[in-house]
Amino acid sequence: QFGVSESMVSWVLSLYLAFGTVSAAILGKLGDIYGKKRMMIVAISIYIL
Repeated sequence: QFGVSESMVSWVLSLYLAFGTVSAAILGKLGDIYGKKRMMIVAISIYIL
């Protein structure tokens, strides 16, 4: 429908989930250090981009 192969969709979805997993661990630790509210703002800002 969008001119993208099924394998490409699978690849992009896998990267998205892997990035989410890694960033959750990193932002969780940074949240303990700098405060959860500040890290939530950073995470939302990155997600919007």
